[in-house]
Amino acid sequence: MNTEIEKLTGAHAAETARLHASALPDDFVSQLGPGFLERVYYTELLKDPDTSGWCSFHEGKIAGFVFFTSNPAFHRNLFLGRPGTFFVHALKRCWSPRFLRLSLEVLGLLFFRGRRPEEAGAELGYIAVDRACRGQGIGSALVRHGLEMLKRGGHSRCWVKTLASTPETIRFYEGLGFKTCQKFLGRVFLSRAL
Repeated sequence: MNTEIEKLTGAHAAETARLHASALPDDFVSQLGPGFLERVYYTELLKDPDTSGWCSFHEGKIAGFVFFTSNPAFHRNLFLGRPGTFFVHALKRCWSPRFLRLSLEVLGLLFFRGRRPEEAGAELGYIAVDRACRGQGIGSALVRHGLEMLKRGGHSRCWVKTLASTPETIRFYEGLGFKTCQKFLGRVFLSRAL
């Protein structure tokens, strides 16, 4: 499949949120609901000057997206800067034992895990590809494009975290040149030079 890639903008927030929710349903941010994804998460993310995102289209819809951020405090600031909004969305889901466990893990990741020197640089925040379009090289093309844009922007390193329970995802990142540098709270952190 020929993958045409374009920059994500605020106009893509709703569609990006939809794809995130369907492709990554077990993710903590997805657990906060589609309203949070669209009106808070992606709206703020796509306004952040330290964030760049890229998408690919298929039949007029976003088939996949990836975003990178060089702002290590983005997630912490998002949740601490909007405690009322976060609380309202979290309250709707706090009855779920899975949500409570994910919340504790995220708090540990945001506040208790120190950054390692090998992780300095931009973070590959999220990547998602529509289920109907998987296996066509869209995800790899998006990551490669994003890494090239980071390099052109003066970054020398990129890192990503994924669940230790998803070996296929770890292999995907390893195939793109990432190497495991740390494991913490059920997550694997991978890093690569640009």
